[in-house]
Amino acid sequence: RGSVEQGYILMVPLIAAYLVFVRRSRLRGDRGRWGAFIGPLIVCASFGAAIVGHDRDVLALWHAAPVIAFVGLVVATVGLRRTTLILPGLFILFAVIPLPGVVRHYLAQPLQGFATSVTAFMLELFGVPAIKTGNLIEINGFPVAVGEACNGMRLVMPLAIVMYAFVFSLPLRTGTRMLLLVLCLPVALLCNVIRLVPTALAYGYFPSQAEMVHEIGGWVMIPLAIGILVG
Repeated sequence: RGSVEQGYILMVPLIAAYLVFVRRSRLRGDRGRWGAFIGPLIVCASFGAAIVGHDRDVLALWHAAPVIAFVGLVVATVGLRRTTLILPGLFILFAVIPLPGVVRHYLAQPLQGFATSVTAFMLELFGVPAIKTGNLIEINGFPVAVGEACNGMRLVMPLAIVMYAFVFSLPLRTGTRMLLLVLCLPVALLCNVIRLVPTALAYGYFPSQAEMVHEIGGWVMIPLAIGILVG
């Protein structure tokens, strides 16, 4: 389950390279290497992070160590000032660090309950008899489970990363950028409910077509969420 939810990590290097590419013109006007001596210090700090993460069994810190080392190498090569010019492209690299299991579990449980409650409410709003029991919704006598895979967690991180690339590739105000990034969570939850309503109806009334509806909904969620945020 974790490997599926963390598939967005494959996008991170491409987005980082893209954000550095769109800022290449800023690097041409700055030839100095001021602050390059800080690079080796950052690399040394990465070794400390790796040791502490390994000894204390803090996997997030251990996974962060290579990213910190890479940032240190960039600073040592181009200098601190030029590094700040491409900082968005470097900062996104920390998204390759898998979300700790404790944090994922802490977020998944309330999101799962929220998705179940809102989906049941929407079904009743449209006149569909739906009985909610825990994370189960009974429709037409069929129990439909809103599992952990359908709580919206899989959509939040990919959407946030795509939106991060969008806001930092355009000359937007800082407030606009922050607003769009903050809205990723509620928009992801909204799109997840939009997906769950027809999926629950399909399982209740057209079980033979339910898997297809579920899969199509999964593919539609990302472009739908991006369209809402861009709009």
